[in-house]
Amino acid sequence: MSSQAELESALIGLLQNDYTTLAVLTAVGYDYILTLTNEIEYIWTKPWTWVSTLYLLVRYVGFYTLAVPVLLGSSFLPGPAKAYVFLLPSRCGPSQNS
Repeated sequence: MSSQAELESALIGLLQNDYTTLAVLTAVGYDYILTLTNEIEYIWTKPWTWVSTLYLLVRYVGFYTLAVPVLLGSSFLPGPAKAYVFLLPSRCGPSQNS
């Protein structure tokens, strides 16, 4: 009986994690939408500099590294894409070191 309770607790934890991560992704996406006009005005229309490159790298690589695990590693995306995530070495069962 306790193993079933532990399983239910783990599944509830995973679901809460999915919802929390999705909320963070939504907040970051909303911030990107709000600041897009400033980005166009101050980054895209000005001469290209290393600061522009650094800004865009931090802004979009950061969003990408947040969005991809949310979509592929959560319970919101069923099917083959989710199955692929579980084949990645970092997500496979016990540690490969033993």
